[in-house]
Amino acid sequence: MLHITTSGDNANAAQETNWLIGIESTNGRLLSDVLTLSPADTPEMAMQKLLTFYKGHVPKKRRVFHRFVLLHKPVIELATLSTVSLGQKHDSPGPILTFFSPQTAHPALIPSSGQHVLISARQRDDTLTTAFYKPDVLANADPAAFFAAYRGLAIDPESQQAPEHALIIPLKFDPVAVNCVRGAGMLISLGVGLGLKFV
Repeated sequence: MLHITTSGDNANAAQETNWLIGIESTNGRLLSDVLTLSPADTPEMAMQKLLTFYKGHVPKKRRVFHRFVLLHKPVIELATLSTVSLGQKHDSPGPILTFFSPQTAHPALIPSSGQHVLISARQRDDTLTTAFYKPDVLANADPAAFFAAYRGLAIDPESQQAPEHALIIPLKFDPVAVNCVRGAGMLISLGVGLGLKFV
């Protein structure tokens, strides 16, 4: 069984909700950390914090390079977690979660010795992906219903075990951006062709 510890004051932790977030690189490596939400947070505020969390963990130069050169954009996926012992055989299709340094701004999850956290299933969450870019789409969302829908993300401070789910943020090709680049290329080629025709 995987045990985890979180840094921070126990009294404050009892009033907060911690979500496990994994940021996936293009080579498939998953680095994870904790997003802390306060009881006063609304769904819109939670997504604003998630966006800030992402920007805080991924350097701006890397984000710009992937967005405007490689035409990648982050999406939000809901992942189901499982744990196995080192050396134990498993059929999980997903990668192993590793963890950011405990010295990061957010409290880090620290797995106990001899344990792995695996992604056993994952699926894109269109609601959270849309809200990741436009948090205000959740301005009128019912907080109780929203947080109940994602209660599997919460780390139980009593058991200190890995949560049932985590949010994974991978990079995917943006078809809209690709089509825009293709369209711009066609217009430039057409313009150059017409220009040469009348020279």
